[in-house]
Amino acid sequence: MKQKYWPVLDIPEGVEGAYSIKHLHFKVGHKFHTATARTALFGQQSKAVKFDKRVRFHQLVQEDQGVWMTDEPVEQAQANNILEGYYGTVLVGGLGLGYAAANLAANPDVEQVTVVEISSEVIKLVNQHLPDDDGKITVVCADLFEYLKDRTPGTFDMAFYDIWQSDSEDTFFHTVCPLLTLSEDIVEEIPRCWNEDVMRGQLFFGMQQSLMFLSLPPAERKKFMRCRRDGHEYEVTLDDLCTPQDSIWWDWKIEFWRWFRNNDGMSKPRSKNIEDALGHYVTWYGRPEFTYMWPPK
Repeated sequence: MKQKYWPVLDIPEGVEGAYSIKHLHFKVGHKFHTATARTALFGQQSKAVKFDKRVRFHQLVQEDQGVWMTDEPVEQAQANNILEGYYGTVLVGGLGLGYAAANLAANPDVEQVTVVEISSEVIKLVNQHLPDDDGKITVVCADLFEYLKDRTPGTFDMAFYDIWQSDSEDTFFHTVCPLLTLSEDIVEEIPRCWNEDVMRGQLFFGMQQSLMFLSLPPAERKKFMRCRRDGHEYEVTLDDLCTPQDSIWWDWKIEFWRWFRNNDGMSKPRSKNIEDALGHYVTWYGRPEFTYMWPPK
């Protein structure tokens, strides 16, 4: 029986265009971890993993863009966690090394896996080496956004998207949110996205910091709640926070701040009720269901 996190992929080294597969060799007893310092900060659990023999993992690299993914234990653990409970027909956005597709194909509850990958070079490197004994996997060379636009309602039961390298707020606003919108009706269940929890965690902590500043005495608050516009610096008021600025970085928060103002949040900005509402807001923001999940009942 293979040890947990032992490599399930067997892809030869190779180069296609700007993409390459590289092998990573590790000695007996090398210590791996199942979370990074960054993901652990947002709640992912880290465990130490060691193998009693030499082990080889894979790396997908793009010239001038760096590493897209590996199949080391840290990425296996993240994928295994997010891919639990899948069933039926599944859409996967991004082939990568094929780990997600292989994981899903090995799940007896999954009937079919359709992988949409924009790079023909990645497909050439990986597709023929996918472990798929039951023939569940189909790989399509297409842009995921355009592919979703051409689907009919109810095409897929579930979806998993991972077409980005960075789990930043920029990725959340400009990639994750649009994909969630396009997936409405096409995918029956809410799609799961790689490290979406980390992205939402960043949004939560940023808003939590603003609540902390609002709880300060007025004189202290002015030191932190400041903004520069048109060459002038001014204090940011609650009314300012509720006013659109034609910037996603500002405007995504507006509905929360309006609720906060209407519920006299300034009287207790750090109360459990406010914190719970913020968590609810961040959980649902960017999903089509947000319109009827907010404000909290």
